[in-house]
Amino acid sequence: MALRIRPTTMRQHSDDLSALFPPELWLEIIPNLSLKEIRAFSECSKALRNILLPVLFETITIHPPRLSATYPSNNAATARDIQPFRIPYHITQVIENVAILPSGTTLQNFRQFPFREWINGSWDHDRLVPEIFNELLLLPKLCRLVCDRVILSGALLGKVVQLPLKHLEFSDCIPFYSFPTTTRVSGTLESVKIYFPPEIPWWKEGRESLYRVLLRESPNLKCMHIEDDFLFPRMANDYPPSLTSLNIPIDYLRLRSVLMTCVSLKSISLRPCYLVGNVNYGIPHGALPNLERYGGPVDLFPSFAQNRPPIKEAYLIFPSTLDPSPTLILSMPNCIKSVTCNFPSLDPFFALLHPKLASKSLINFTILSSDRALPQLFRSSNFVPLPNIRHFTLKAVYVAQSDSRSDLERILEDCFSVLLEVYPNLEEVRIIPSDDDGAWRCATVWRRSPVLFGWSKSRASGKIDEWWKA
Repeated sequence: MALRIRPTTMRQHSDDLSALFPPELWLEIIPNLSLKEIRAFSECSKALRNILLPVLFETITIHPPRLSATYPSNNAATARDIQPFRIPYHITQVIENVAILPSGTTLQNFRQFPFREWINGSWDHDRLVPEIFNELLLLPKLCRLVCDRVILSGALLGKVVQLPLKHLEFSDCIPFYSFPTTTRVSGTLESVKIYFPPEIPWWKEGRESLYRVLLRESPNLKCMHIEDDFLFPRMANDYPPSLTSLNIPIDYLRLRSVLMTCVSLKSISLRPCYLVGNVNYGIPHGALPNLERYGGPVDLFPSFAQNRPPIKEAYLIFPSTLDPSPTLILSMPNCIKSVTCNFPSLDPFFALLHPKLASKSLINFTILSSDRALPQLFRSSNFVPLPNIRHFTLKAVYVAQSDSRSDLERILEDCFSVLLEVYPNLEEVRIIPSDDDGAWRCATVWRRSPVLFGWSKSRASGKIDEWWKA
Protein backbone atom coordinates (compact mmCIF):
# COMPACT_ATOMS: atom_id res chain seq x y z
CA MET A 1 0.00 0.00 0.00
CA ALA A 2 1.38 3.39 -0.99
CA LEU A 3 2.26 5.77 1.82
CA ARG A 4 0.31 9.04 1.67
CA ILE A 5 1.01 11.97 3.96
CA ARG A 6 -1.61 14.64 4.46
CA PRO A 7 -0.46 18.15 3.48
CA THR A 8 -1.35 19.48 6.96
CA THR A 9 0.86 16.88 8.59
CA MET A 10 3.61 17.59 6.11
CA ARG A 11 3.57 21.31 6.86
CA GLN A 12 4.09 20.60 10.58
CA HIS A 13 7.30 18.78 9.74
CA SER A 14 8.32 20.73 6.66
CA ASP A 15 11.92 21.21 7.69
CA ASP A 16 12.39 17.52 8.45
CA LEU A 17 10.57 16.46 5.28
CA SER A 18 12.61 18.60 2.90
CA ALA A 19 15.81 17.27 4.46
CA LEU A 20 14.57 13.70 4.51
CA PHE A 21 16.04 12.96 1.07
CA PRO A 22 18.60 14.80 -1.06
CA PRO A 23 17.21 16.63 -4.16
CA GLU A 24 18.50 13.89 -6.47
CA LEU A 25 16.43 11.26 -4.67
CA TRP A 26 13.31 13.46 -4.74
CA LEU A 27 13.67 13.59 -8.53
CA GLU A 28 13.57 9.78 -8.52
CA ILE A 29 10.43 9.75 -6.36
CA ILE A 30 8.51 12.36 -8.38
CA PRO A 31 7.73 10.20 -11.46
CA ASN A 32 5.75 7.82 -9.21
CA LEU A 33 3.51 10.61 -7.89
CA SER A 34 0.35 12.09 -9.38
CA LEU A 35 0.18 15.77 -10.27
CA LYS A 36 -2.11 16.37 -7.28
CA GLU A 37 0.44 14.78 -4.94
CA ILE A 38 3.29 16.80 -6.46
CA ARG A 39 1.35 20.02 -5.88
CA ALA A 40 0.70 19.00 -2.27
CA PHE A 41 4.39 18.32 -1.69
CA SER A 42 5.36 21.65 -3.24
CA GLU A 43 3.26 23.49 -0.62
CA CYS A 44 5.09 21.90 2.31
CA SER A 45 8.29 23.90 2.39
CA LYS A 46 10.40 26.32 0.42
CA ALA A 47 13.04 23.67 -0.22
CA LEU A 48 10.49 21.26 -1.71
CA ARG A 49 8.95 24.07 -3.73
CA ASN A 50 12.31 24.83 -5.32
CA ILE A 51 12.82 21.14 -6.14
CA LEU A 52 9.34 20.63 -7.62
CA LEU A 53 8.91 23.96 -9.41
CA PRO A 54 10.60 22.75 -12.65
CA VAL A 55 8.37 19.65 -12.62
CA LEU A 56 5.16 21.66 -12.23
CA PHE A 57 5.98 24.36 -14.78
CA GLU A 58 8.31 22.66 -17.24
CA THR A 59 5.39 22.65 -19.72
CA ILE A 60 2.65 25.28 -19.82
CA THR A 61 -0.35 25.73 -22.09
CA ILE A 62 -1.70 29.20 -22.87
CA HIS A 63 -5.33 29.58 -23.97
CA PRO A 64 -5.93 33.12 -25.30
CA PRO A 65 -9.59 34.16 -24.99
CA ARG A 66 -11.64 34.01 -28.15
CA LEU A 67 -13.71 36.88 -29.49
CA SER A 68 -16.82 35.77 -31.30
CA ALA A 69 -17.54 36.65 -34.92
CA THR A 70 -20.50 38.70 -33.63
CA TYR A 71 -18.24 40.59 -31.22
CA PRO A 72 -19.19 42.20 -28.97
CA SER A 73 -21.82 39.88 -27.49
CA ASN A 74 -22.92 38.71 -24.09
CA ASN A 75 -20.93 35.48 -24.41
CA ALA A 76 -17.73 37.01 -25.73
CA ALA A 77 -14.94 38.65 -23.83
CA THR A 78 -14.39 42.29 -24.63
CA ALA A 79 -11.07 44.02 -24.92
CA ARG A 80 -11.62 45.61 -21.50
CA ASP A 81 -12.07 42.19 -19.89
CA ILE A 82 -8.77 40.78 -21.15
CA GLN A 83 -6.02 41.32 -18.61
CA PRO A 84 -2.39 41.89 -19.66
CA PHE A 85 -0.54 38.60 -20.05
CA ARG A 86 2.30 38.19 -17.55
CA ILE A 87 4.27 35.19 -16.26
CA PRO A 88 5.79 35.47 -12.75
CA TYR A 89 9.56 35.75 -12.83
CA HIS A 90 10.28 32.61 -10.75
CA ILE A 91 8.22 30.56 -13.22
CA THR A 92 9.83 32.03 -16.34
CA GLN A 93 13.17 30.58 -15.21
CA VAL A 94 12.00 26.94 -15.43
CA ILE A 95 9.64 26.83 -18.45
CA GLU A 96 10.93 24.67 -21.30
CA ASN A 97 7.79 23.91 -23.37
CA VAL A 98 4.96 26.28 -24.32
CA ALA A 99 1.77 25.56 -26.28
CA ILE A 100 -0.51 28.37 -27.48
CA LEU A 101 -3.84 26.65 -28.13
CA PRO A 102 -7.51 27.65 -28.39
CA SER A 103 -9.54 27.24 -25.22
CA GLY A 104 -10.77 23.69 -24.71
CA THR A 105 -7.92 22.00 -26.57
CA THR A 106 -4.85 20.20 -25.28
CA LEU A 107 -1.56 19.05 -26.75
CA GLN A 108 -3.12 15.61 -27.18
CA ASN A 109 -6.32 16.56 -29.01
CA PHE A 110 -5.84 19.93 -30.68
CA ARG A 111 -5.44 18.38 -34.16
CA GLN A 112 -9.02 17.08 -33.94
CA PHE A 113 -10.56 20.56 -34.06
CA PRO A 114 -11.50 21.66 -37.58
CA PHE A 115 -10.05 24.84 -38.99
CA ARG A 116 -13.52 26.10 -39.90
CA GLU A 117 -14.42 26.63 -36.23
CA TRP A 118 -11.53 29.01 -35.83
CA ILE A 119 -12.02 31.05 -38.99
CA ASN A 120 -15.58 31.90 -37.88
CA GLY A 121 -14.25 33.50 -34.72
CA SER A 122 -10.95 34.99 -33.66
CA TRP A 123 -8.78 35.96 -30.76
CA ASP A 124 -7.98 39.55 -29.87
CA HIS A 125 -4.91 38.86 -31.98
CA ASP A 126 -3.65 42.41 -32.50
CA ARG A 127 -3.16 43.00 -28.78
CA LEU A 128 -3.04 39.78 -26.79
CA VAL A 129 -0.94 37.45 -28.98
CA PRO A 130 1.97 39.93 -29.32
CA GLU A 131 1.93 40.23 -25.52
CA ILE A 132 2.30 36.46 -25.25
CA PHE A 133 5.24 36.42 -27.64
CA ASN A 134 6.87 39.26 -25.73
CA GLU A 135 6.70 37.08 -22.60
CA LEU A 136 8.24 34.15 -24.49
CA LEU A 137 11.35 36.26 -25.07
CA LEU A 138 11.84 36.25 -21.27
CA LEU A 139 12.05 32.44 -20.99
CA PRO A 140 15.75 31.50 -20.92
CA LYS A 141 15.14 27.71 -21.08
CA LEU A 142 12.41 27.65 -23.71
CA CYS A 143 13.18 24.92 -26.26
CA ARG A 144 9.78 23.88 -27.66
CA LEU A 145 6.89 26.01 -28.96
CA VAL A 146 3.54 24.79 -30.31
CA CYS A 147 1.18 27.28 -31.98
CA ASP A 148 -2.31 26.32 -33.13
CA ARG A 149 -4.41 28.68 -35.24
CA VAL A 150 -2.28 31.79 -34.77
CA ILE A 151 -1.98 34.50 -37.41
CA LEU A 152 1.73 34.70 -38.21
CA SER A 153 2.59 38.30 -38.91
CA GLY A 154 6.09 39.42 -39.78
CA ALA A 155 6.47 40.95 -36.32
CA LEU A 156 5.54 37.69 -34.58
CA LEU A 157 7.92 35.62 -36.67
CA GLY A 158 10.61 38.17 -35.88
CA LYS A 159 10.10 37.26 -32.20
CA VAL A 160 9.95 33.51 -32.89
CA VAL A 161 13.34 33.44 -34.60
CA GLN A 162 14.92 35.13 -31.57
CA LEU A 163 13.86 32.31 -29.25
CA PRO A 164 16.41 29.59 -28.40
CA LEU A 165 14.06 26.94 -29.78
CA LYS A 166 14.98 23.40 -30.73
CA HIS A 167 11.44 22.31 -31.66
CA LEU A 168 8.76 24.40 -33.36
CA GLU A 169 5.25 23.37 -34.40
CA PHE A 170 2.67 25.35 -36.39
CA SER A 171 -0.80 23.85 -36.79
CA ASP A 172 -3.43 25.53 -38.99
CA CYS A 173 -1.64 28.84 -38.62
CA ILE A 174 -1.92 31.60 -41.23
CA PRO A 175 1.30 33.09 -42.61
CA PHE A 176 -0.70 36.18 -43.46
CA TYR A 177 2.12 38.57 -44.28
CA SER A 178 5.43 38.34 -46.02
CA PHE A 179 8.42 38.43 -43.71
CA PRO A 180 11.40 40.75 -44.14
CA THR A 181 14.21 39.29 -46.23
CA THR A 182 16.64 40.23 -43.46
CA THR A 183 14.95 37.89 -40.93
CA ARG A 184 17.38 35.25 -39.66
CA VAL A 185 16.90 32.42 -37.18
CA SER A 186 18.97 31.98 -34.04
CA GLY A 187 20.49 28.77 -35.41
CA THR A 188 19.29 26.44 -32.63
CA LEU A 189 16.23 25.03 -34.45
CA GLU A 190 16.47 21.24 -34.92
CA SER A 191 12.88 20.09 -35.53
CA VAL A 192 9.88 21.64 -37.33
CA LYS A 193 6.28 20.40 -37.58
CA ILE A 194 3.99 22.21 -40.00
CA TYR A 195 0.30 21.50 -40.64
CA PHE A 196 -1.29 24.11 -42.88
CA PRO A 197 -4.88 24.24 -44.16
CA PRO A 198 -5.48 24.05 -47.93
CA GLU A 199 -3.77 26.80 -49.85
CA ILE A 200 -5.55 30.11 -50.28
CA PRO A 201 -4.09 32.41 -52.98
CA TRP A 202 -3.50 35.38 -50.70
CA TRP A 203 -1.41 33.16 -48.34
CA LYS A 204 1.11 32.26 -50.99
CA GLU A 205 3.58 35.06 -50.31
CA GLY A 206 3.48 34.48 -46.56
CA ARG A 207 4.05 30.72 -46.96
CA GLU A 208 6.97 31.23 -49.29
CA SER A 209 8.73 33.65 -46.94
CA LEU A 210 7.99 31.32 -43.99
CA TYR A 211 9.65 28.48 -45.89
CA ARG A 212 12.68 30.64 -46.59
CA VAL A 213 13.08 31.80 -42.99
CA LEU A 214 12.33 28.59 -41.08
CA LEU A 215 13.68 25.95 -43.43
CA ARG A 216 16.33 27.33 -45.73
CA GLU A 217 17.89 29.60 -43.11
CA SER A 218 18.07 27.01 -40.28
CA PRO A 219 21.60 25.56 -40.38
CA ASN A 220 20.91 22.87 -37.76
CA LEU A 221 17.46 21.68 -38.89
CA LYS A 222 17.48 17.87 -38.80
CA CYS A 223 13.84 16.80 -38.58
CA MET A 224 10.79 17.91 -40.60
CA HIS A 225 7.22 16.75 -39.98
CA ILE A 226 5.34 18.49 -42.76
CA GLU A 227 1.89 18.54 -44.35
CA ASP A 228 1.71 21.38 -46.81
CA ASP A 229 1.17 20.95 -50.53
CA PHE A 230 2.76 24.32 -51.20
CA LEU A 231 5.94 24.04 -49.14
CA PHE A 232 6.95 20.43 -49.68
CA PRO A 233 7.53 20.51 -53.48
CA ARG A 234 9.99 23.39 -53.02
CA MET A 235 12.35 21.02 -51.25
CA ALA A 236 13.23 19.55 -54.66
CA ASN A 237 15.17 22.70 -55.48
CA ASP A 238 16.36 23.85 -52.08
CA TYR A 239 16.09 21.70 -48.96
CA PRO A 240 17.86 22.10 -45.60
CA PRO A 241 21.32 20.54 -46.08
CA SER A 242 21.34 19.23 -42.50
CA LEU A 243 17.99 17.38 -42.89
CA THR A 244 18.18 13.72 -41.81
CA SER A 245 14.57 12.86 -40.78
CA LEU A 246 11.37 13.39 -42.79
CA ASN A 247 7.74 12.65 -41.83
CA ILE A 248 5.27 13.20 -44.67
CA PRO A 249 1.85 12.04 -45.94
CA ILE A 250 2.22 8.91 -48.03
CA ASP A 251 0.76 10.66 -51.09
CA TYR A 252 3.85 12.90 -51.24
CA LEU A 253 5.86 9.92 -52.50
CA ARG A 254 4.55 10.81 -55.95
CA LEU A 255 6.88 13.82 -55.89
CA ARG A 256 9.90 11.70 -56.71
CA SER A 257 12.14 14.65 -57.44
CA VAL A 258 12.16 15.52 -53.72
CA LEU A 259 13.32 12.02 -52.76
CA MET A 260 16.10 12.22 -55.32
CA THR A 261 17.26 15.55 -53.89
CA CYS A 262 17.34 14.63 -50.16
CA VAL A 263 20.48 12.52 -50.33
CA SER A 264 21.32 13.14 -46.65
CA LEU A 265 18.02 11.65 -45.44
CA LYS A 266 18.50 8.84 -42.89
CA SER A 267 14.94 8.37 -41.61
CA ILE A 268 11.57 8.47 -43.40
CA SER A 269 8.09 8.10 -41.85
CA LEU A 270 4.91 7.82 -43.90
CA ARG A 271 1.38 8.59 -42.77
CA PRO A 272 -1.44 7.70 -42.64
CA CYS A 273 -0.33 4.11 -42.24
CA TYR A 274 -3.06 2.27 -44.10
CA LEU A 275 -2.44 -0.60 -46.49
CA VAL A 276 -1.28 0.84 -49.80
CA GLY A 277 -2.43 -2.04 -52.00
CA ASN A 278 -1.93 -1.67 -55.74
CA VAL A 279 -1.01 2.02 -55.74
CA ASN A 280 2.40 2.47 -57.34
CA TYR A 281 4.73 4.25 -54.92
CA GLY A 282 7.92 2.84 -56.38
CA ILE A 283 11.07 4.56 -55.12
CA PRO A 284 13.34 5.96 -57.88
CA HIS A 285 16.59 4.12 -58.43
CA GLY A 286 19.39 5.86 -56.54
CA ALA A 287 17.06 7.78 -54.21
CA LEU A 288 17.74 7.92 -50.46
CA PRO A 289 21.17 6.25 -50.58
CA ASN A 290 21.82 6.84 -46.86
CA LEU A 291 18.43 5.70 -45.49
CA GLU A 292 18.74 3.91 -42.13
CA ARG A 293 15.15 3.93 -40.80
CA TYR A 294 11.78 3.20 -42.40
CA GLY A 295 8.40 3.74 -40.73
CA GLY A 296 5.12 3.08 -42.52
CA PRO A 297 2.90 0.41 -44.13
CA VAL A 298 4.37 -3.07 -44.15
CA ASP A 299 3.76 -3.59 -47.88
CA LEU A 300 5.90 -0.57 -48.82
CA PHE A 301 8.85 -1.69 -46.72
CA PRO A 302 10.47 -3.94 -49.38
CA SER A 303 10.74 -1.09 -51.89
CA PHE A 304 12.62 1.03 -49.33
CA ALA A 305 14.83 -1.77 -48.00
CA GLN A 306 15.80 -3.21 -51.38
CA ASN A 307 19.40 -2.54 -52.38
CA ARG A 308 19.99 -0.22 -49.41
CA PRO A 309 22.67 -1.74 -47.16
CA PRO A 310 22.62 1.22 -44.71
CA ILE A 311 19.03 0.49 -43.56
CA LYS A 312 19.07 -0.84 -39.99
CA GLU A 313 15.65 -0.21 -38.42
CA ALA A 314 12.01 -0.65 -39.45
CA TYR A 315 8.69 0.37 -37.88
CA LEU A 316 6.02 -1.68 -39.68
CA ILE A 317 2.30 -0.86 -39.57
CA PHE A 318 0.02 -3.81 -40.28
CA PRO A 319 -3.49 -3.48 -41.75
CA SER A 320 -6.57 -3.90 -39.61
CA THR A 321 -9.35 -4.43 -42.17
CA LEU A 322 -7.93 -6.68 -44.88
CA ASP A 323 -7.26 -10.40 -44.68
CA PRO A 324 -3.56 -11.15 -44.24
CA SER A 325 -1.59 -12.40 -47.19
CA PRO A 326 1.84 -14.05 -47.15
CA THR A 327 2.93 -11.59 -49.85
CA LEU A 328 2.61 -8.74 -47.34
CA ILE A 329 5.39 -10.09 -45.17
CA LEU A 330 8.70 -10.68 -46.89
CA SER A 331 11.94 -11.91 -45.37
CA MET A 332 13.93 -9.33 -43.45
CA PRO A 333 17.01 -7.99 -45.24
CA ASN A 334 20.27 -9.12 -43.69
CA CYS A 335 21.14 -5.53 -42.74
CA ILE A 336 18.12 -5.01 -40.41
CA LYS A 337 19.01 -4.91 -36.70
CA SER A 338 15.75 -3.68 -35.13
CA VAL A 339 12.07 -4.24 -36.04
CA THR A 340 9.00 -2.73 -34.38
CA CYS A 341 5.59 -4.11 -35.43
CA ASN A 342 2.29 -2.39 -34.74
CA PHE A 343 -0.41 -5.07 -34.87
CA PRO A 344 -4.13 -4.39 -34.53
CA SER A 345 -4.35 -8.10 -33.72
CA LEU A 346 -1.52 -10.56 -33.23
CA ASP A 347 -3.37 -13.49 -34.72
CA PRO A 348 -2.94 -14.23 -37.61
CA PHE A 349 -0.35 -11.62 -38.72
CA PHE A 350 2.26 -12.69 -36.21
CA ALA A 351 2.11 -16.30 -37.37
CA LEU A 352 3.02 -15.12 -40.88
CA LEU A 353 5.74 -12.75 -39.71
CA HIS A 354 7.55 -14.94 -37.20
CA PRO A 355 9.48 -17.27 -39.58
CA LYS A 356 10.71 -14.20 -41.53
CA LEU A 357 12.49 -12.86 -38.43
CA ALA A 358 15.26 -15.48 -38.61
CA SER A 359 17.95 -13.03 -39.66
CA LYS A 360 21.42 -13.08 -38.10
CA SER A 361 21.56 -9.29 -37.91
CA LEU A 362 18.10 -8.84 -36.33
CA ILE A 363 18.53 -8.72 -32.56
CA ASN A 364 15.90 -6.19 -31.35
CA PHE A 365 12.20 -7.02 -31.71
CA THR A 366 9.28 -4.89 -30.41
CA ILE A 367 5.54 -5.63 -30.58
CA LEU A 368 2.80 -3.04 -30.03
CA SER A 369 -0.68 -4.54 -29.94
CA SER A 370 -4.09 -4.36 -28.30
CA ASP A 371 -4.24 -8.19 -28.22
CA ARG A 372 -4.28 -9.88 -24.79
CA ALA A 373 -3.47 -13.42 -25.83
CA LEU A 374 0.28 -13.54 -26.50
CA PRO A 375 1.09 -16.53 -24.21
CA GLN A 376 -1.81 -18.51 -25.69
CA LEU A 377 -0.68 -17.55 -29.20
CA PHE A 378 2.82 -18.94 -28.62
CA ARG A 379 1.54 -22.16 -27.06
CA SER A 380 -1.05 -22.84 -29.76
CA SER A 381 1.43 -22.45 -32.64
CA ASN A 382 4.48 -24.45 -33.62
CA PHE A 383 6.99 -21.60 -33.67
CA VAL A 384 10.56 -22.51 -34.48
CA PRO A 385 12.84 -20.97 -31.82
CA LEU A 386 14.77 -17.92 -33.04
CA PRO A 387 18.20 -17.74 -31.36
CA ASN A 388 19.08 -14.40 -33.03
CA ILE A 389 16.64 -12.27 -30.96
CA ARG A 390 18.45 -10.72 -27.97
CA HIS A 391 16.13 -7.88 -26.86
CA PHE A 392 12.34 -8.21 -26.83
CA THR A 393 9.79 -5.51 -25.92
CA LEU A 394 6.03 -5.98 -25.73
CA LYS A 395 3.42 -3.30 -25.12
CA ALA A 396 -0.09 -4.72 -24.91
CA VAL A 397 -3.37 -4.61 -22.99
CA TYR A 398 -3.29 -7.32 -20.35
CA VAL A 399 -5.71 -6.53 -17.57
CA ALA A 400 -9.11 -4.97 -17.29
CA GLN A 401 -9.76 -2.41 -14.58
CA SER A 402 -11.35 -5.06 -12.35
CA ASP A 403 -8.22 -7.26 -12.29
CA SER A 404 -5.83 -7.05 -9.37
CA ARG A 405 -2.10 -6.30 -9.37
CA SER A 406 -1.37 -9.92 -8.37
CA ASP A 407 -3.24 -11.14 -11.46
CA LEU A 408 -1.17 -8.85 -13.64
CA GLU A 409 2.11 -10.09 -12.12
CA ARG A 410 1.07 -13.69 -12.72
CA ILE A 411 0.25 -12.96 -16.38
CA LEU A 412 3.56 -11.17 -16.95
CA GLU A 413 5.55 -14.01 -15.38
CA ASP A 414 3.69 -16.49 -17.56
CA CYS A 415 4.42 -14.42 -20.67
CA PHE A 416 8.10 -14.20 -19.76
CA SER A 417 8.51 -17.96 -19.42
CA VAL A 418 6.82 -18.55 -22.77
CA LEU A 419 9.06 -16.00 -24.51
CA LEU A 420 12.18 -17.82 -23.32
CA GLU A 421 10.98 -20.94 -25.10
CA VAL A 422 10.67 -19.09 -28.43
CA TYR A 423 13.71 -16.80 -28.05
CA PRO A 424 16.24 -18.90 -26.07
CA ASN A 425 19.12 -16.39 -26.25
CA LEU A 426 17.27 -13.39 -24.88
CA GLU A 427 19.32 -10.97 -22.83
CA GLU A 428 16.51 -8.52 -21.96
CA VAL A 429 12.71 -8.74 -21.88
CA ARG A 430 10.63 -5.58 -21.38
CA ILE A 431 6.85 -5.98 -20.97
CA ILE A 432 4.68 -2.86 -20.77
CA PRO A 433 1.07 -3.49 -19.77
CA SER A 434 -1.57 -0.83 -20.37
CA ASP A 435 -5.20 -0.37 -19.49
CA ASP A 436 -8.05 -0.53 -21.97
CA ASP A 437 -7.59 3.16 -22.79
CA GLY A 438 -3.97 2.59 -23.82
CA ALA A 439 -2.45 4.54 -20.91
CA TRP A 440 1.20 3.70 -20.26
CA ARG A 441 2.24 1.81 -17.19
CA CYS A 442 5.60 1.00 -15.67
CA ALA A 443 7.51 -1.69 -17.57
CA THR A 444 8.56 -4.97 -15.97
CA VAL A 445 12.11 -5.74 -17.08
CA TRP A 446 14.00 -9.02 -16.94
CA ARG A 447 17.75 -8.97 -17.62
CA ARG A 448 20.11 -11.90 -17.89
CA SER A 449 22.79 -11.59 -15.23
CA PRO A 450 26.19 -13.06 -16.15
CA VAL A 451 27.27 -12.82 -12.51
CA LEU A 452 24.27 -14.61 -10.99
CA PHE A 453 23.85 -17.01 -13.94
CA GLY A 454 20.16 -16.20 -13.95
CA TRP A 455 17.67 -13.38 -14.42
CA SER A 456 17.16 -10.17 -12.45
CA LYS A 457 13.79 -8.45 -12.35
CA SER A 458 13.22 -4.70 -12.05
CA ARG A 459 10.91 -1.81 -12.97
CA ALA A 460 11.58 0.89 -15.52
CA SER A 461 9.86 3.56 -17.58
CA GLY A 462 7.22 2.20 -19.94
CA LYS A 463 8.07 4.59 -22.74
CA ILE A 464 8.90 3.24 -26.20
CA ASP A 465 11.05 5.16 -28.65
CA GLU A 466 8.45 5.86 -31.34
CA TRP A 467 10.86 7.70 -33.59
CA TRP A 468 8.59 7.29 -36.60
CA LYS A 469 6.17 9.85 -35.12
CA ALA A 470 8.85 12.51 -34.77
